[in-house]
Amino acid sequence: MNETKITDWEQVFEAEETGLISLINQSKTRDGLRACVNAVIHNIFPNDEYAEILKGYEGRLDALISNEDHIEEDKQRISELLREIKVTLQGGSAGGAASVAEDASAEQVFADICSAKVRERFQVLQGSIDQDGEDKLPFIFSAKFETHFMDILRQHILANMGDRCSSLIARAGQGPAAKEFIDNAFDDRRDSVSLTEAWKDAWKELTEQQEVPTKPKEEKKGLLGGLGKKKPPAPGQMTLEAWQVKSKQIKAANKLSAKIWAEICAESDAYHPPMDDDRQLLGGLFTVSPEGIEKQINAIRQIVEQGIEQDGNYGRQFASYAESKDTDLGLLAASYQRPDLFLTGEENALKDMLMGTDDAARAKKYRMVSRFLSDHM
Repeated sequence: MNETKITDWEQVFEAEETGLISLINQSKTRDGLRACVNAVIHNIFPNDEYAEILKGYEGRLDALISNEDHIEEDKQRISELLREIKVTLQGGSAGGAASVAEDASAEQVFADICSAKVRERFQVLQGSIDQDGEDKLPFIFSAKFETHFMDILRQHILANMGDRCSSLIARAGQGPAAKEFIDNAFDDRRDSVSLTEAWKDAWKELTEQQEVPTKPKEEKKGLLGGLGKKKPPAPGQMTLEAWQVKSKQIKAANKLSAKIWAEICAESDAYHPPMDDDRQLLGGLFTVSPEGIEKQINAIRQIVEQGIEQDGNYGRQFASYAESKDTDLGLLAASYQRPDLFLTGEENALKDMLMGTDDAARAKKYRMVSRFLSDHM
């Protein structure tokens, strides 16, 4: 049987000194940058089978490289393009460029596909954010946190989710056939609901604390020392023996979930780690669509850009847009992706956008923005 080697695309692209993105950022001139990126994409897509894909990326490359005066901005845009290619390769959807080993187990393929879906959300949120800046990034925008989080995710959450989806995985086969089957399951309305519920249950079990049920009352002994038949428990009430077993199971699960959440929230010199209030945000990465995230970020940015071009009254337009939406993360992402527009430019758009919101409402509706960008509000 021919076996196809599975490439660790995360290391290929993100390794600190030898990764492709690091090599791109070492370029000093526009021509050097163009030559470097061309070499990279021609190596990733090396033959006629990928000619159309290669042509598409070459066209985008021409549009991304502007001139010598803006080479650092060009590098950011090129890095964003390379991370997009990385996600495509990790998901195995680049016209076969990212192949699956013929004998890869369905469990491994399942974990790979689920990992790629979570990574897509991270990539949209990171956008063109400079990963090598002097200031620490919020965890949700940090490529280093993404790597840290994905290691824990695969080891614990996705393994648990796989157990819950054992029936689907058993039907998947192996290798490329398993990938096609599981991809189709995510596109199927009924299967996708089951997969989402499996994720939610796995996330809850392994990151949240469960409540131990109330201990049932013990029977009082009679005058004869409790001789005679025991009364059955009331409907819906556990026996003492069943409660002891359940209580022991929950305490063990709580101990594990506390350990996993502590690992996720571990301190880092590279980024601001998550807090307890971020549990729902991270758990939602599997269920919210990357297209929806990107659409909101772009909408917020466009409100500001169009407002500046017209009458400068983008604050009222944003308030109307955000009235019935959760725009906390979208506004935070837009601000970090375009600090020149929202934070440091002449407009200081973020401050103007939230000026009409009182402190209490702002702290509630814009929890993340208030936490990381309070100096700009």
